[in-house]
Amino acid sequence: MSVKRDEQLFVHSCRTDSAQGVCRTRGGESCAFDGAMIVLQCIADCAHLVHGPIACAGNSYESRGTLSHKGILHRRSYTTDIGELDIVYGAEQRLFKAIELTIADARPQAVFVYATCVTGLIGEDVRSVCRRATESFGIPVIPVEAPGFVGPKNLGNRIAGDVLLEFVIGTQEPPLQTPTDIVLVGEYNIAGDLDLVEPLFHRAGIRILSRITGNASYSEVCQAHRARATGVVCGRALINVARELEVRYGIPFREISFYGRTEMSRALRSMAEMLVVHDPAVIERVESVIRDEEASLQAELRRYDHLKGKRAVLYTGGVKSWSIIQALMDLGIEVVDRKKFKMVVGSEREAYTEEWSATPDVSNSIRMYLSEMGKVPLLTRDEEVTLARNIRERERELRMMVLESPITMREIRNWETLIEQDEMTTKELMPRGRKSNQELSAMKRKMKNIAKLITRTEKEIIKLTERA
Repeated sequence: MSVKRDEQLFVHSCRTDSAQGVCRTRGGESCAFDGAMIVLQCIADCAHLVHGPIACAGNSYESRGTLSHKGILHRRSYTTDIGELDIVYGAEQRLFKAIELTIADARPQAVFVYATCVTGLIGEDVRSVCRRATESFGIPVIPVEAPGFVGPKNLGNRIAGDVLLEFVIGTQEPPLQTPTDIVLVGEYNIAGDLDLVEPLFHRAGIRILSRITGNASYSEVCQAHRARATGVVCGRALINVARELEVRYGIPFREISFYGRTEMSRALRSMAEMLVVHDPAVIERVESVIRDEEASLQAELRRYDHLKGKRAVLYTGGVKSWSIIQALMDLGIEVVDRKKFKMVVGSEREAYTEEWSATPDVSNSIRMYLSEMGKVPLLTRDEEVTLARNIRERERELRMMVLESPITMREIRNWETLIEQDEMTTKELMPRGRKSNQELSAMKRKMKNIAKLITRTEKEIIKLTERA
């Protein structure tokens, strides 16, 4: 199991000094496996098969109140239900049979197969089984390698995003494209909230081509790469998807919120600003929708005029706090700091940070988490993009440094010799998992060609040196 994004690994997961002694952050957050299922289980025309003990499937089953018009499979739970003997002898054949039975029962567009702590620890090759099942059954069977022990829920969210980028997005083309196609990332249609949001985009002439992943079908997620703009509703969970859509396909993105009048209007304007290069009239249509909706809403809100001037204290999660603050301010309610009752106004939105004591209470994990987060300045979008590019560039430089080393050249030739003498197999040089004879033969040929290239290059260097 590997995680591609370096920043996903920079997360403290297991607290060995905690009384519970389990993997958790933010005072009890769920695991990476649950985080991956939260993202992917919304795709309701796909089956979701948990490879592990039945308790893992029970823990994640309907863990969110997401609704869907695209199918009912997000409300079903499939599991291999492995036992003690499977742990001892392995359960890959059991998994393959479970995939076959799941496909026969659900008739899904695809099957997502989730690794768990137990199958991760005993080394089950989920990816290889999924590849074999895809070839055998003719539908995509997609491995989700996010066992719970690798980290907290947020890491699982991002691993799920990487799964979509690797196996799903870009694998189908939409039958129709428009100049105002968008993709919504990190929106899960909790309690059917998209039923209130989508009509506004439709009235403005903006088509939601793909949803990732609330109320989504498998095919529309496959087609997300043809959108003109991306709206990121939950950046904490799936910002990696938005970044990669921009890098790979040139799709710009902005973080938006649908919480409250001001945020909803800002979201519509943000999407229109990105789409105007494809449809110059989109801004005018968006402003017309905003005028009509705000006038109608203002009339409805008059019944709450008695709330103006009241004060509110927030006990919400940090990710959505600013959206809730803005919605309360739309009602004329003043929001105060939960500790010092300090007034929070719009101009302080970016600068405000809560002050904790110099010696935080170590018994309160939530307070410790917030205290540590407050010490680290947040990156801007441009800084995040620059950091990602720098990481890739340094990785490229590191690979070149390794390849330029004479020790590396010598070892490659040595490997080729050991393979020829049957003292080493080509499988030892390849990623873990079952390999076909064709793959092994191709790797052997590649090693021979590389060794010949190294030898020929060294001879040419010697000749040039002698001439000089």
